[in-house]
Amino acid sequence: VEFKMVKVALLVAEKPSVAKGIANLLSPGCPSIMGDSKFNRIYELKCQINNENYDVQCTSVAGHFKELDFVPSHRKWHSCHPRELFQAAIVSTVKEEFLDLQKQLRKLARRATLLIVATDNDREGESIGYEIIDECIAVNKRLKVKRMKFTSLTAHQVRNALDRLVEPNKHESDACDARSEIDLRIGAAFTRFQTLRLQQMYQSLSEDVVSYGGCQFPTLGFVVDRYRQREDHVAEDFWKIAVHHKVEGEGQVDFLWERYRLFDGDVTERLLDMCVAAASPQATVTKVTAADRQRWRPVGLNTTELQMIASRKHRMDPQKCLTLAETLYNRQILSYPRTENDTFKPDMPLAELVQNQTADPRWGAFASGIMAGDGPQPQKGKSETTDHDPIHPLKHMGPGSLSDDEQKVYEIVVRSFLACLSRNAKGHESTVTIEISNERFNAKGLQILDRGFLEVYPYTTWNAKTIPIMQEGQQFDPIEIKMTEHETSPPELLKMEDLLKLMQRHEIGTDATMGQHIETIMKRNFAAQDQAARLTPTTLGIALVNGYDAMSFDIAMSKPHLRRSMEANLKLICQARRTREEVVAEAVEAYADVFAKVESEVGRLDEALSEFMGAPDAGSGAPRETTATMVGTCPCGSDLVLKETKNGTFMIGCRSYPDCKRTVWLSNVTDVDIGRRCSSCGSAKLKLSIPASKLPPGLVEDGVFDGCIFCDPDAKEAFQIRWSPSGSSGGSQRAPTSTANPSHVRSSSSSSGATNTAQNPLLGGRATARASQHGDGGGPARSDDGGSRSGWTTTRAPAGHAHSS
Repeated sequence: VEFKMVKVALLVAEKPSVAKGIANLLSPGCPSIMGDSKFNRIYELKCQINNENYDVQCTSVAGHFKELDFVPSHRKWHSCHPRELFQAAIVSTVKEEFLDLQKQLRKLARRATLLIVATDNDREGESIGYEIIDECIAVNKRLKVKRMKFTSLTAHQVRNALDRLVEPNKHESDACDARSEIDLRIGAAFTRFQTLRLQQMYQSLSEDVVSYGGCQFPTLGFVVDRYRQREDHVAEDFWKIAVHHKVEGEGQVDFLWERYRLFDGDVTERLLDMCVAAASPQATVTKVTAADRQRWRPVGLNTTELQMIASRKHRMDPQKCLTLAETLYNRQILSYPRTENDTFKPDMPLAELVQNQTADPRWGAFASGIMAGDGPQPQKGKSETTDHDPIHPLKHMGPGSLSDDEQKVYEIVVRSFLACLSRNAKGHESTVTIEISNERFNAKGLQILDRGFLEVYPYTTWNAKTIPIMQEGQQFDPIEIKMTEHETSPPELLKMEDLLKLMQRHEIGTDATMGQHIETIMKRNFAAQDQAARLTPTTLGIALVNGYDAMSFDIAMSKPHLRRSMEANLKLICQARRTREEVVAEAVEAYADVFAKVESEVGRLDEALSEFMGAPDAGSGAPRETTATMVGTCPCGSDLVLKETKNGTFMIGCRSYPDCKRTVWLSNVTDVDIGRRCSSCGSAKLKLSIPASKLPPGLVEDGVFDGCIFCDPDAKEAFQIRWSPSGSSGGSQRAPTSTANPSHVRSSSSSSGATNTAQNPLLGGRATARASQHGDGGGPARSDDGGSRSGWTTTRAPAGHAHSS
């Protein structure tokens, strides 16, 4: 008897709804079972892949199920100085809520021969895909891996993608992961630094996270810049001259001054007098021009344009708009809504999609007109990417079939889609130029001949204007020549649409995350919307931007240049022209230099805060650092950190406390500076200010000990050190953190426990040395930025690719 092995394919989608959609499109009505993860069902079907029969198990993840975070020794808010986070070790782990999902993936992978990654067709999808690949390969190294790419959940797209499987794109995954690591490091460092500082200065901020993100802060910068321009505006008077003429039976025509305006009232008045005093007939037609004009139909709808129209038309927040569009995508009503593409591919079944809309009472007649004419003629855009098509409707949804907000988003998509496929609006424009005493004035008229796409697209206007027919050389006396006085107006505060345009122009965030960054600055109380839906920075937002802008940076933190440079490098990773490691190292170094500048000039931030938020609360004093600084490696392998307790005593302890209780008390030490690494043991040399009367003779010169307390015999005896740090016997050891501008490291942790009962003058007369509670969990409660663990964890919405930055 010949046995033939059944080939098993494991197909993993990015979301449960997509897995269900793929399974039902490939095998309608196929059964499903519950696995280890109750939220990610397993669909069982049979189908052909590359002309071979397979048993397919189709399941899903829920977006990113892994997260980047610092190692446990650096996760808590007070566990280290924020500057250490630029180099601290990070790990990628499965989120606790997805452990059942991990178990399910590994079980299914063990019996599969082929893994098909069916995540979304973009960078984020590639990154999620490699999370899936890593888990499956870990239990089945012989597993063949392929990538399935589609842009919408239709039978044609899904079947076509399955017939044309490709290799996963590691470069795009690396680019996504590089951004995540950079955002984690800079976000955590700056968020911890400014949150802890401001909380000590202002009681009102004691429960708030004053977050920083590489995209978030330039976004706030745009809002503050426009606010400053408006506040700094000084109104100037200017004057205009206008000419009005009336033709019997044809109405009035208004001629506008070719100079537009003058800022000198006396000169304008003299020119007016010359015009008024001109001999009758005063005006002579010197030029008449006529030209055909077109108003171009829109290109394919991308994410940013969808958000801008929703904001302008319905005052809908960008993030809400995108969330609604994703809901409609998951229900197979719209195509994938996260796309920068505005050009349709030649093989798109556009006629079929237009035909679906012909029965609608709102735009069915227009859709029928497209089909009755030359058929769909898509307008070609400027951006033609390979990931997703422009956003378009997949099926018709009649009036009342969606919620009010869903209907608004759906209608924008359909009207934009039909407008893109139709014809331009056409008109005829006339311009008449007249001259009075050598001053020229113009009037323009527009006759619309064919409204074209404007019949279905209410998101732009093109208004007709009638002017009388005139001939060159014709003369007449106007009914009025007058001068009007005006003053310059300040620029308007930004609306959501304006801010999205600025972010898009300066490459701040992606099409999928721009709305999230705007939402973050409002959630953090950095900015707010007024009744006219305009964005106004809060006093906290202004103070932060002004404080950082006052520092002597070559590139200001609130400007988009640093982020734009990083985004350009991410594109080079996708093109295999740079590596993830190179880009991360370069970006981290740049931001670490910025952080060092912030530390050295932090007084300017304090001044800006005081100016806009008032003086710090009484009794707060100068902000005190409540963090620990690494000075060496404990024999147990954890960091040795320097801290100052609440009562002003310095100590060195193991970060793995209470598992490791090694402690060195530096009682009677009044100041500590951290120096270079010791060549013998690898620990940091310390400069300790100690009253000479408190120490044995010879240890201190001029009240200062400068050396390694773990290697100097007198220091070891004086501080009762009975153990050596890791690396003192020649082993490998991590370099301690050093600083060119050392500062006291202060901890809000309490001290408890006894480790030594010997009497020693260094213990200040106490018979008991105390061990500090290391790695205290004090600080802000968990934030949306992952605050409870790292002060800033790279987090992504489970099914939506958005991540904080």
